[in-house]
Amino acid sequence: MDKHVTEKKEYNKGFSLFTVIVSIAFVGILGMLVLYIAIANFHMKITDLKGKDSFYTAERAIEEIRVGLQEEVGDAMSEAYIEVLETYDQSGKSQNDVQDEIRQKAFRQSFYDNLYVKVQKKLGHLQEDYVDLTVGDNETLEIVEPTLSEKLNRDEIKKSSKVSLKNLKAVYVDEKGRASIIKTDIQMGIPNVKFATPSSLPDLMGMVVVANSGIICEGDPNKDIKLTGNIYAGLLNDSEEGFPKDKDTSLLVKNNANLSIISADKFVCAGDINLVARSSFTSNAGVELWAKGLTVNSSMANLLGDTYFADDLTVASGNGSAITIAGNYYGYGSAESAKKSHYEERYKNYKDTDLNSAIIVNGKATKLDLSGVQKLMLAGKSYISDPSKTSDVMTGESVTVKGTQLAYLASAKILGDDSADSSNYTNPMTYDEAVTNGLEGNTIPVKWDTPVETWRGKTLRDIGVDSKTPIKKVFYSDNASGTVVYYYLNFTDETNASKFMSEYYQKNPDIKKQMDKYLSFYFNGEDSGIYVKDSETYLLYVTNGNILSYSGKDKEGKLYSATHPKLTNKLIQDQIDYQDEWFALNRKMVSNYNDLDTSVSDPDDKTTSPHNETDPSSTVFDNLVNEKKLKEFVKNETEQKYQYPKGGSPSVIMCNNGSQGTNKTLQITSKEAESVRLVVCTGDVEIAKDVQFRGIIMAKGKITVNPGVQLEAAPLEAAKVFQAQIEDENSNGQTLKAQDFFWHGKEYVLGNTTDNSQNTEEESTTYNLADCVTYSNWKKE
Repeated sequence: MDKHVTEKKEYNKGFSLFTVIVSIAFVGILGMLVLYIAIANFHMKITDLKGKDSFYTAERAIEEIRVGLQEEVGDAMSEAYIEVLETYDQSGKSQNDVQDEIRQKAFRQSFYDNLYVKVQKKLGHLQEDYVDLTVGDNETLEIVEPTLSEKLNRDEIKKSSKVSLKNLKAVYVDEKGRASIIKTDIQMGIPNVKFATPSSLPDLMGMVVVANSGIICEGDPNKDIKLTGNIYAGLLNDSEEGFPKDKDTSLLVKNNANLSIISADKFVCAGDINLVARSSFTSNAGVELWAKGLTVNSSMANLLGDTYFADDLTVASGNGSAITIAGNYYGYGSAESAKKSHYEERYKNYKDTDLNSAIIVNGKATKLDLSGVQKLMLAGKSYISDPSKTSDVMTGESVTVKGTQLAYLASAKILGDDSADSSNYTNPMTYDEAVTNGLEGNTIPVKWDTPVETWRGKTLRDIGVDSKTPIKKVFYSDNASGTVVYYYLNFTDETNASKFMSEYYQKNPDIKKQMDKYLSFYFNGEDSGIYVKDSETYLLYVTNGNILSYSGKDKEGKLYSATHPKLTNKLIQDQIDYQDEWFALNRKMVSNYNDLDTSVSDPDDKTTSPHNETDPSSTVFDNLVNEKKLKEFVKNETEQKYQYPKGGSPSVIMCNNGSQGTNKTLQITSKEAESVRLVVCTGDVEIAKDVQFRGIIMAKGKITVNPGVQLEAAPLEAAKVFQAQIEDENSNGQTLKAQDFFWHGKEYVLGNTTDNSQNTEEESTTYNLADCVTYSNWKKE
């Protein structure tokens, strides 16, 4: 037994070695497995990185195309925005909300059309134009061109409309043959833009002067008058010194007075601006000037902003006037548009000759410089004036000099009938000679078929005169000869008059030489003359008649032919809109006629009938100030003048000095200017010499401005006193503020004012173009 057991123990001795070998093998296999997994994982990560790199390369190509399309969207947006701004007129007849929708619709249509054309041109070479990414020699990147969505017509374009590129693909293959494919659609939407919409109320806090009966500037050559802020000037009465009797004057700048409008959104005159000898007037760039016209007499005018005249700019018969016009000049007056506007009642008794916008030079040594004008509109013609006002003669010029009237004198050869011997006839002739020759009657006999050398052999029948009244006679009194009769050609319309003058002056060298010599009588200095640009260099150039230019240095003139001798319907409508805007500005200093209220009443006064702001007899003062309420409030005050807060700043003065028995001019001295920011009175106001006033001065009468005065709008301070509580026995327990003495006063709020005294830039609107170019149906393959 013991032996058997011993043998069995010896047999099991190799098991431990076997176990060790098996364990080592297992560990080795496990290690190899772990190493294999690690290596496989490494390879997988490398493959993943390569795949991601391939994907990012394809994605980058797509993103570069998207960025390139954002640039196209930006260009299309800019072009459409500018196009709308250049064509829409915020003074039109439609309401503001309708106007805004019209503008938005026009923008959408223009943007969509512009963008579609731009994208269409890029199809076929998106990769060349937009993708800057470069790949290696053994790599490929291909852009599979997409299809462009079908173009919508203008009636189908809505806010949600898009220009779409469908099935755009970027295929990238690296050097190992790994490929990434990205497929997507790119949609380009219409951005939401904002256009400025005019308020239905005027910028009351931005005003500096409301002079319902006009403005007079007194003179001192060493002390300028400067105004900053919106201004309204009504009509002066005809008792003022220097007032031209044949003009409706709003602004009278007297001898040696120098007036500058530093800045203003609007400077509105109901009548003419009249510059007396040795005076000057300047409206700076950025000023929008509206007036009936301008008369310059041996004085200087600089119109550097946007100028709108319903009638003529006239250089009177004095010497040495100088006028510089820059910016945009709109002489929008024409008989047809005037009589179709809201000024129809006012113009009913006017002659057509009084409704035309032209520029007329009657004075000697004049310099008229229009070379800085960007946009020029002259809708009217000049006329040869008949002192009797019964037979004014139409010419063919919109810018002219008195001397060109010679061209329209009828040749003496054609006077008298065919049986008359006209060899001794002259034009003009004395009245006695006219009687002797049978040429004093209402109908002037003429020779229709006699050729005239100065008309290049043409006859009276050829040049376009009226068949019934080919000749008009005009009588002038001459101290030496008595009454003198002039015989002028009477053309059927503007086109024939313009064509005649163009041929007469431009195509007859001898006649042109004679005319230039005569014109040198008016422009007798090297610096004098009429200077204009070539018509093609204007952004807008609309003339109903010819434009005469002349260089005093070269003693030579040039005639630019009329561009629109027959105004189109669109131009006439534009001029009607300007007439209506001038009407609205003269009612309430708003640009849109539809912002005028036809029934305005005081909710606290049931005894007074509502008033109509569209009434042509109403004025800016009438439609801004509740005069009845103001008079009632100050009636118990000394001289009916009330100031509050007393001794405080800023303060307001309300004064009833325009009623019978109280018509004493309100004086504004340096003392008042220290604290007063709002003046409202029913009579005249005079601002003392050298006063610097910040705020608003509103007078139903006239405002006289003395030398050295500086007036500046102060919107924030004026708004504070406008809304300040009146705590006084006059209020009779009522909660009153200055705003309560204005129609719609509670609608003027401090938050809507801007401070002209600070040079702050307007807040700009930023548009994110990335929001307009988006992906859809994005897939990775």
